Amino acid sequence: MYQPRRPSRSEFIAIRNLRYHVRLWGEPSPDQAPLVMLHGWMDVGASWQFVVDAMASDCHVIAPDWRGFGLTDGGGADNYWQPDYLPISMVCSTITQANARSTWSATAWAATSP
Repeated sequence: MYQPRRPSRSEFIAIRNLRYHVRLWGEPSPDQAPLVMLHGWMDVGASWQFVVDAMASDCHVIAPDWRGFGLTDGGGADNYWQPDYLPISMVCSTITQANARSTWSATAWAATSP
């Protein structure tokens, strides 16, 4: 069985009446933006474990589960409008805002960094 080199931790964030699961690797740094990894259809954030283990640097990685996948709530509906980009940006924003109140931080969303 595969043994992760860099173990992840899980957190849940409430956004628009849904509970989003986010997998995190590494610790945040005020001088480095986190790397946000988004999985594809029928996948989960934990799928990035192999990539994170292969990375040379020890950066802060955020990998949310899309709505209805992995440990993220589906909202009780059998369908919803795709793409669901807004909640993912809200996850990253919530992570950034939570810095002042929690044990980890994210200074910027990697997709908006230069």
